[in-house]
Amino acid sequence: MESYVLYISILYVEYELESESAHKEIKTMISQELLDILACPKCKEAVSLNTTKDGLVCEKCSLLYEIRDDIPVMLVDEAKPLDKN
Repeated sequence: MESYVLYISILYVEYELESESAHKEIKTMISQELLDILACPKCKEAVSLNTTKDGLVCEKCSLLYEIRDDIPVMLVDEAKPLDKN
């Protein structure tokens, strides 16, 4: 009986790992229409999609607004500062 539980646990862990890697491969789809109307909430300048397509960048403020579940999180408190390097 213990070997069945161990086998099921291993399968579950493998499934979780496969699900995580598959989730990371999914690219966020933000329409151009939405990008055209979005602005940085701090300075009101235009934002652009970053190269990895998982966030919106405000060049003026050097902030990254993450995209979570295909929804841009446009909150200054949640924005991440960009590396200046």
